[in-house]
Amino acid sequence: MALLLALSVALMLLAGLLGPSATLPEGDWPVRLGDPGDLPVIALLWSSLLLGLGGTLLGLRRAGPEPGSGTARGLFLFGTASAVVLALVPPLGSTDLMDYATYGRLAVLGHNPHEWTPADLRSLGDPVALLSSEAWRNTPSVYGPVATAVQWGAALLGGGSAAAIVLVLKLVNALSFVAAGAVLTRLTSPVRAHLLWTANPLMLWAVCAGGHLDGLATAAAIGFLYLLLRGHPLVAGVLLGCASAVKAPFALFASAALVTPGRRCPDAGPVAVGAAAVLLAGYAAVGTAAVRALAERGGTWSFLSPWLQLNRWVPVGSWLPWAAAALLAWVFLRGLPDGPREVRTVLALALAWVLTTPIYHPWYDVMLFGALAIMPASRLDTVLALRGTATALCVLPGVRLSSPWLSDAGNSASTSVPLVLLAFTLLVAVMAGRGAFGAAPVPLPPPGAPLEPAGAGLRQSGT
Repeated sequence: MALLLALSVALMLLAGLLGPSATLPEGDWPVRLGDPGDLPVIALLWSSLLLGLGGTLLGLRRAGPEPGSGTARGLFLFGTASAVVLALVPPLGSTDLMDYATYGRLAVLGHNPHEWTPADLRSLGDPVALLSSEAWRNTPSVYGPVATAVQWGAALLGGGSAAAIVLVLKLVNALSFVAAGAVLTRLTSPVRAHLLWTANPLMLWAVCAGGHLDGLATAAAIGFLYLLLRGHPLVAGVLLGCASAVKAPFALFASAALVTPGRRCPDAGPVAVGAAAVLLAGYAAVGTAAVRALAERGGTWSFLSPWLQLNRWVPVGSWLPWAAAALLAWVFLRGLPDGPREVRTVLALALAWVLTTPIYHPWYDVMLFGALAIMPASRLDTVLALRGTATALCVLPGVRLSSPWLSDAGNSASTSVPLVLLAFTLLVAVMAGRGAFGAAPVPLPPPGAPLEPAGAGLRQSGT
């Protein structure tokens, strides 16, 4: 297990140090060890994720050491070191960080990134905007006010260097990622928390190497769950508001405050107050343009979406994905493994959204693994690890292909990617409908109860 995980991160790191390639966007990066071709980079990243999948599944199968054991400490140290090291190399597998940097640069220069686009700043010859991606060049920021604030801060520190801004953003992501892992160890077995989060190469790739904002939002959402379950709903609501003000779909975590046994939900009010305070203040600061940009983004579909392929044959109305999400949520609420009630509800709704959203990218799975780590071990661990790896492989190397034949092959194969996603959606739905995940209930201590040693009472059985 340890060797597989270490090799996975080492290959990821090597891909980041080679310089601009099919997986690394153009930029003013200080390190350039070579000029790799398309095939070597694809081989590096595919091998990295496959080795990481093997290490994660092997570790979950062998899980069971006592909390606080050397295994847990070793996984935490490995994950922390990996997060920091991957934060120091350029972004891998996506150009999103280049756009984050441009939005931050817009804010620093006094422009509203929810109204201005990277193309507007490029027209002024800005050195950061010149490196923004073509895909988002004419799109204003669709992220929330907390994301905008973080990007503004990074751009303030990084100045006119895209590499410096990206470094700050990646370090913020890495620190939040490690902090989230530490919080998870207070809610579940530390070994399980680290295998599914801190030392999981799939999460390290998405959050620390790729630098996607989903990691920051998930960290806030995990903090929300921890404080809610420990009886601090008002402060928990503040963190829920922060998560939702990074990316709007994280508002689904509010469902954890609505499942109190009985008809009354005493935590709902304080949570709503805390979340509303953050959201109202944040959106008042950035203006209504942020809401308009988000609404317009909701009307588009990504190439990974099965809905896009279906729409080529049968017109798909905007209502159908919502109906499918509602149906799957109902199935998952009835058929997911038993576990902490609040977390199980969050996972059911988040999983239904990830499986049905018309706009999907592999790093959206980050929100699932944060909740999954708190649940008891089950076959769902394996299914989601396989699905996350399969979809990540489908989009890598992720930036551009200079080889025409590889580019043509990739375009031809792109129609099969939605079929992979659809197959996993059907698999998860059927397994949930048949109750085939197999896990025993493992309740959390009641809110406000004294904290037990990390993982006590929450030990998981092997997968």
